[in-house]
Amino acid sequence: MKHKDIDKYKELIPEYLAGNLHEKKAKELEKAIEQYPELKEELDEGIKLKEAFKAMERRTSLPSDKILQNILKEIDSETSCECTRPQKAFQSEGSSYTRIVEW
Repeated sequence: MKHKDIDKYKELIPEYLAGNLHEKKAKELEKAIEQYPELKEELDEGIKLKEAFKAMERRTSLPSDKILQNILKEIDSETSCECTRPQKAFQSEGSSYTRIVEW
């Protein structure tokens, strides 16, 4: 098998691990993995990464409702401040802003 063919199979490994390959492609990849040790190594590394991400997800907790409420209050207070209103330069007579507001 040519090196570019092996690279093609390496690109399929993440989809294979995610269960997104069609059965025919998955079987083809499995045969190639049996024949070529570097594909097996690539698969093993992908499995290790997938397991590491799952472990991290289990350890990571979502913020409490109280924290989320505080964040939302902070966002609300920032969006209602003076800094979000148009500057006076845009409110001068004849400006586009004034014409739109008057329209």
